[in-house]
Amino acid sequence: MAEDVWFKFGYAKGPIDSLNGRRFFTIDSEEDLEKKWPEILRQRPDFIKTILWASDEYEQRKQNKTFYGQAGLKPEFLKMIVKKAHASTLRVSTHINNAHDFHVAVAAGVDEIAHLPITGLTPITEADAKLAARRGVVVVTTCSVPASLPPPILPRSILPQVLQVQKENLQLLHKQGVTLAIGSDIPSDSSVEEFEYIRKLGLFDNLTLLKMWTENTPKTIFPKRKIGALKEGYEASFLALESNPLDDLTNVRKIRYRFKQGHLLRP
Repeated sequence: MAEDVWFKFGYAKGPIDSLNGRRFFTIDSEEDLEKKWPEILRQRPDFIKTILWASDEYEQRKQNKTFYGQAGLKPEFLKMIVKKAHASTLRVSTHINNAHDFHVAVAAGVDEIAHLPITGLTPITEADAKLAARRGVVVVTTCSVPASLPPPILPRSILPQVLQVQKENLQLLHKQGVTLAIGSDIPSDSSVEEFEYIRKLGLFDNLTLLKMWTENTPKTIFPKRKIGALKEGYEASFLALESNPLDDLTNVRKIRYRFKQGHLLRP
């Protein structure tokens, strides 16, 4: 499935098979992980991205072609990967699809979870939310994704229930102090549409939502850089708006000036 996306949007060229071992690595056993890990490190990654997809159904999805593009790591391998990555000072981000994946990811010690559960009807448990908060896990929202998924992945008949569970998950994670970052997982969206989607849910006040977007999000993308705040020693990259977004969040589109590294950018 990843290959389909890369070729569709022009992120990769050449035979699909040539991407395995370059753009991604398939891990089918502990021995496989040990063998491929040196090559993973040789490619000097900024972080390790891992995939869980309905990991509670791993065995039945593994060899079933019906689930092409809808399967991921054997859940037991994730903890091994996290241990190796952390030993090399690499953060681990994990794609999830349901609440069980969320549980596996938090228990394994990942640093970031990409997506709220996007296909399941079971909400995240309070215990898992509390553990995520204690461990400093960042959760990327991608709340606008479910409505765009094709029926084979998410039947239209359960979409309303999925969206309701999504709202409950957002409220739970925020209540327990989990850091939320705003990202869409949609190539055509710079995250503005995701921001506006969450705004329309009416779950957060304007200041909370702005902090998620302008502080939490850049810090999880570039954890080693001093960004996301107007402080001494921080990068002077910011926008000056015509009107206060705390009064009306749609004012984020009314940009008067753009600064990058202290330099004023021309329109």
